[in-house]
This record gives sequence, C-alpha cells and structure tokens, in this order.
Amino acid sequence: MVDFSEKHFASPNSASTGWRSQHNVLRDKPGPTAHAKRRIVTGVMSTAWRLIIDDSMLKHIQKCTVTEAHRALGNDEWKLSLEDLDAFLGIRYVRGALESKGMELDLLWSEKYGVQLCQDTSRNRFREIMKYLRFDLRAKRSERLKEEKYALISDIWERFI
Repeated sequence: MVDFSEKHFASPNSASTGWRSQHNVLRDKPGPTAHAKRRIVTGVMSTAWRLIIDDSMLKHIQKCTVTEAHRALGNDEWKLSLEDLDAFLGIRYVRGALESKGMELDLLWSEKYGVQLCQDTSRNRFREIMKYLRFDLRAKRSERLKEEKYALISDIWERFI
C-alpha cells in the first residue's frame, strides 16, 4: 500500500527532491490569448474558426478527400470546394459542441430541432463528404505507418497543435 502522507512529499520550502506544490500550479490566464485577441473580429465568427482550422489544414484535407473519392469512384469527376469542406467541418464541430453525439444525424437538419448552420447546407452533400473524408493520402499510408503510429492524422494534428 502506498503512503501518501505529507512525510513522503517535499514541502515547497524544503531542499529535498520530490513533488512540490509549484509543479501543480496552472499559471496560464483564462480567456483568449493575445494572439487570438488580435485576430478575432467581433461579430465575425469565421475569424475565431480560422484560429482552430486554418487554410493549410483545409487544403490538405480537401486534397486527401478528393483523392480518396477519385480512387473509390474510379474517375476524376468528384469535386470538393473549400467552402463545402469548411461547412462540413463546422457542422461536425457544432455537433460536438452541442453534445449531440448520440443524436440522429438527420435531426441536425430538422426545422424544429436543427441548427441554422446545418439548414444552410445540404444533408446529402454532408453524407457524401463524410463517405470520402480522409486526412492522409492512402498511397503513402503504409510507408508512413512504418515510421509513425498516428500517420493517418499526424499532418493535421501537428498543425492543429
């Protein structure tokens, strides 16, 4: 049994090694960072959204998703605009923010229970994008997985961080 009494942990003023109370103190100030404050325009939601999902991330996801659609369909006719992809990701984000993970997807487009963002977007187009959505290029996947465990998402994850 582990003894968690005070004698096993160093006090903040002691010279011995061990846990110190300063290690457990969060020093970040709550609220938006200075970087965010400079870039967010009041009343323009897209400026806050661009701090989470930027253009380089959108373009990477677009390229991977279109490549997957072309592979699956066997032709190069399927297109995906950055606007459609942005709306798709926004809907996914709103769904999470509303804690509606268990909610039937169609209810997001419901006139009674739905979200305005969803009502401005085609449900069929949303499903189509979901079908082909990729964050990596399948052709390079096996090679990258040998080197990196999270290769399927790492490009986007690193940019997100």
